[in-house]
Amino acid sequence: MKKLPGAPDKSWMMWVAAKPGVFGDKELRLLACTIVRTTPTADGQTVWDLLTDERSRAAIDVAERYANSEATDEELSAAWADARAAAWGIIATRCSRIWGIHSTADYASCLISPQGEAIEVWNDIQLEGAE
Repeated sequence: MKKLPGAPDKSWMMWVAAKPGVFGDKELRLLACTIVRTTPTADGQTVWDLLTDERSRAAIDVAERYANSEATDEELSAAWADARAAAWGIIATRCSRIWGIHSTADYASCLISPQGEAIEVWNDIQLEGAE
């Protein structure tokens, strides 16, 4: 994505957007959804393309509908829980395949260990996706 001359840096724009009172909940929610749908990755995809589990994509759809008063609090909560389950399912699968980890306690420890294994998980997942 090419930067327009004179356009502010994206990180500055995000800093401003996150300041309390600059934008309301609706605008921030819609901005987050737009970022997921349109932000390019190094390989030419978008962040949206990386959401391979339909529950994750559904959560973005529900968040947009919620911002536009077209979804209920219950629908938003359910979509969030489903997306979270999808993410943990991916992590569990990858930890199991990469390191032979099979228990919930081991997943948690591999993700938060001081040895930087969380970064290793992310790097291993990225490398695996490139194969």
